Amino acid sequence: MARLLARILAGFILLSSVGAKAAPLLGFYDGPPQANTPAREAWLNRSIMFTWDGGSPLFFGDSPLLPSVMQPLVDWLNARPGRRAVFSLGMFRYSNLPTQTLAACAAGSYDSDYIAVAKAFQQYGVLSNIFRIGWEFDGNWFSWSSNGHEADYAACYRRIVQVMRATVPGNRWKFDWNPTANAKMATLIATYPGDDVVDYITVDIYDTSRNVATAYPYPNPCDDACRLKRQQANWNNILYELKYIIGPFAMAHGKPIGFTEWGVWSEAGVNGSTPGGGDNPYFIQQMYNYINDPANNVAYTVYFEANPPGGNHKLCCAPSETEFPKSSALFQKLFSQPLMMVSSALSQATVPQGGTESATVTISSTVTLASGILTLFVRDAKTGQTVLNSVTTVSVNPTNSNVLQAKFSVPVTTVGAGDYFVTMAIYDQSYKLLLYENKIGNFSVLAR
Repeated sequence: MARLLARILAGFILLSSVGAKAAPLLGFYDGPPQANTPAREAWLNRSIMFTWDGGSPLFFGDSPLLPSVMQPLVDWLNARPGRRAVFSLGMFRYSNLPTQTLAACAAGSYDSDYIAVAKAFQQYGVLSNIFRIGWEFDGNWFSWSSNGHEADYAACYRRIVQVMRATVPGNRWKFDWNPTANAKMATLIATYPGDDVVDYITVDIYDTSRNVATAYPYPNPCDDACRLKRQQANWNNILYELKYIIGPFAMAHGKPIGFTEWGVWSEAGVNGSTPGGGDNPYFIQQMYNYINDPANNVAYTVYFEANPPGGNHKLCCAPSETEFPKSSALFQKLFSQPLMMVSSALSQATVPQGGTESATVTISSTVTLASGILTLFVRDAKTGQTVLNSVTTVSVNPTNSNVLQAKFSVPVTTVGAGDYFVTMAIYDQSYKLLLYENKIGNFSVLAR
């Protein structure tokens, strides 16, 4: 792969010198993403580039990729370059839960199931997603519970990753290791399958009682000051787990963290479930602060935008559609982004080796933005791998019309002959929030 290059017109700076990381990906679990994405994007004025598929048969491996489940999701992924998904992949087939064991998995007894899953993803062309394997494993509610079987769990997880990678060489899959937020350090150490098979360490965070006597349920009566005090007590318990257990463990292994599920929770619970904090904007604010603090190294976050049996969480979109109107309003305020309209095109379909490609970009914004960071990526058409990138600070509002039109030249002097495409990403000035991402076009570099 060609060395990363950043030599753009005056005003451009090296990406490596920016010292910034992309903002954590924000996604939703809310049923079929293709049906609900437009409402979420309108609600937040932002592109939704990430989703979690938690409702498919991938839960337990039976009929892993039914066309009725996968094709709409694949269509969603392909509709906008750069979109990604995290898939929950159970360790056992649903139909064989009573007889399957972690030890047998570790010994290779179920390899055919994981081979089938890998081949099916290959068939659909989904080769850069994230798999959340055997999630919430230290709880007692899934058949792959690690309790009393820690070594077997680690070996089973490891086996699944190795089999899937070997089945489809050259894939760009990532793997998510997902303990509960209540996991003890000793459990993490005993069940960790190894740095070479884990890409992300994630937990699921809900505003439910954390076994804190001073938290939920609220007493009756409980005024606003009383409610806030209990909400703070519950959050402090969550923060302790993140700050002193999950966070340090992930840092020690050099892994980013994520929240594959998070959300508010009904005060009384649902169907006898654990009571929660109800409409709790304090929880929303604290989660936002944690997610967007670069020191915490959060890679992605998925809000559980649904009301399943056990607890309600839905926030979007109108006040009449949620039982949490205060939380909904604050979530919208914090996670929304300026609505941007971007058009772009490459100037040449072919470029001689050692030559220069140019991109013309027009940016229109509904609000005034002082500046943003524009990144151009040149990617190999066959592998999708980045071979060149460049960054510049561009003014999104140079005139009163809130329109910028500029031409950017990309020297492709170190790129070999072959087929490529260019994608563009625009971040806010802090380089934390992704405002826009899309593919500009394809071009070929001709041999001398």
